[in-house]
Amino acid sequence: MPNQGEHAEACFLHVATARGFRLSRPFAPSAPYDFVLDTGAALLRIQVKSAAQPAAARREAQKEAPKRALVEKGARDSGIFHLAVTRGGGCRKRPYRRDEIDFLAAYLIPLRLWYIIPVSALRGVRTINLCPGSRRRFEPFRNAWHLLHLEDLSSRARARKRSAREPRDLLSLRSGAKAQLL
Repeated sequence: MPNQGEHAEACFLHVATARGFRLSRPFAPSAPYDFVLDTGAALLRIQVKSAAQPAAARREAQKEAPKRALVEKGARDSGIFHLAVTRGGGCRKRPYRRDEIDFLAAYLIPLRLWYIIPVSALRGVRTINLCPGSRRRFEPFRNAWHLLHLEDLSSRARARKRSAREPRDLLSLRSGAKAQLL
């Protein structure tokens, strides 16, 4: 699908705003996230990824595997969507880190399903497999928009809120220290 990433980002923008979230886009094109989501309690960095077709259909379309292997594997994984969850290009691809994003929003285009996955659940993997209706690792995050509403999201969100206040606190601390020296 041409412009698949832009399509997924537009879908995320539509769904998130319909759910009452306020969104911003980073000005820098090299930012590791696609959106900043304002919950009212915190600002969250969201990276959007998408898959246009299940893995077996993609293999068949690309003719990468022999037909016999498709028949054997296709029955087993026809509903599994593979998503690369890496940053960078070429040989510099690496998994997202906690200091880069807070959530991954994974969109399965043909099913119109969203997975809202905290970066901590990714555990440094480069690829995730999503299979709606299964008992796989990421299934609890299917349509988990409620995770974005929590007041106490994570220690990272609290730390970011504290660090936003620190320059003012440090300034008052410095001026207090100066007053003591005089």
